[in-house]
Amino acid sequence: MMSRMVSFAVLLVVIGVCGLFAYRVLASFLLPLFLAALLVIICEPIHQAVLQRCKHRRALAAALTTAGVLLTVLAPLGWVMSLAILEGVSFLMNFDEAKFRGQVAQVRSRLELDLPFAEPLNALQTEFDWIQTTTVDLHEMDQELAAEMQIRLRSTQGSLLSLREATQAARTSHQADDTRDINQKAAGRVDDDVFDPLEATLTKMQDLVDTSWKNGTGLGRAPTREFLARFEQIELAFRNVRHQLLGGTLLATVVELANPSPDRIRQLHTGVVSFVRERLFSVTGATTAEIGGLLLGLFVMVVSMFYFLLDGATLLRTAMRLSPLDDRYEQELLEEFNTVSRAVVLATLLSAVLQGILAGVGYFLAGFDSLFLLTVLTIVFALVPFVGAAAMWVPACLWLAFVDNRLWAAGVFAVWGVGVISMVDNIVKPWVLQGQAKLHPLLALLSVLGGVQALGPIGILVGPMLVSFLQALLNILQKEIRELELPARSRRTPSTSS
Repeated sequence: MMSRMVSFAVLLVVIGVCGLFAYRVLASFLLPLFLAALLVIICEPIHQAVLQRCKHRRALAAALTTAGVLLTVLAPLGWVMSLAILEGVSFLMNFDEAKFRGQVAQVRSRLELDLPFAEPLNALQTEFDWIQTTTVDLHEMDQELAAEMQIRLRSTQGSLLSLREATQAARTSHQADDTRDINQKAAGRVDDDVFDPLEATLTKMQDLVDTSWKNGTGLGRAPTREFLARFEQIELAFRNVRHQLLGGTLLATVVELANPSPDRIRQLHTGVVSFVRERLFSVTGATTAEIGGLLLGLFVMVVSMFYFLLDGATLLRTAMRLSPLDDRYEQELLEEFNTVSRAVVLATLLSAVLQGILAGVGYFLAGFDSLFLLTVLTIVFALVPFVGAAAMWVPACLWLAFVDNRLWAAGVFAVWGVGVISMVDNIVKPWVLQGQAKLHPLLALLSVLGGVQALGPIGILVGPMLVSFLQALLNILQKEIRELELPARSRRTPSTSS
């Protein structure tokens, strides 16, 4: 008996080690295998019809079904994605900065989000940004840096004085009919005393730098700490003034987003272009490896789909025979996997694709460019619960209304979006699911977001499926615990009665 126990333990260890190495070998192909299994489950009714037409010649039926999926699903998907990528790249490469600034200015004007006292405020922000980037090695300040800091602080004091005088002038220039421009409205929100802390702190910072200039030495450790403390104070005071001028923290955030500087627009555009170039046009080894991995994964998925269709039943019987789980539990898990796969994948994808197509029709009739890019983005957002296609068609309506100044087109598009595009989700999903969805809406949202964070875009589908599968395993565990408790209760019952 002892030798058998030792032999069994050794066998478990060997199986564990071999399983670990097998996982490391197959880990990179788990996602293609999973996608192939999903496609097989979704296309199973079609495969059965093809199998009957082929007089139960399984190899021919599997080959025809796989070819049909390639031609009707994967090839069109690759074509649409390629066109969307090309349109996005074309938009980035032909980006007109001046036109974009004009459009942003037009939207700001319509929504009354122009930045009040823009010149002195931007000048102050620029000076503060320079001082902040220069405070790293202040204790080693030399004559040249001290001179530059003096100039900057004087310039900051001049911009601050200009802002204070501008607000005073705006408060005293009310028209007789009480109509005020944006500067007058902003000036009415601040008092003169809010500028006093700024001016006092700036003066103390100038004194510290002047002392360093006269002595011909650096600030030193203690003066440097004092300078940094003063700079923190002046930043807080300036933020207070800025928020009061802009109407509070929330409105200030909106106004600041609506008033990007030319440098900020240029930086964002340059960053996006650099990212796209590195991902799409770079010929480095990493990019080549990613393309090669993508093609290899696609090949593995297609081959796996063929063999799953050909020998799927045999593979399932083998896996069930080798599995230590009870056969009824294995059957329950298989049924749950089939149900969840069709419910999550088919319902989600079908609804998202239909919403994208309907939104694409709207984009075309409204005269938008980059139709494929907008359509693909609409499909992607439609896959996310609580977000939906509205994340694309609502901004499109706002663009028509505030940028193109086409109010009728915006209104018609809004009606199309509410009554047709978003309504599809409420029709298609219940029709496909037919009571099969068991995930709470909040859990569905978290599973999608967590799946995307952990697995990338495919997590939109995999996340809800894994959570649903975990629910099925927990239900099985609960049943097993109940069955284990029944004999114990039956044994306790006679002793209690006696």
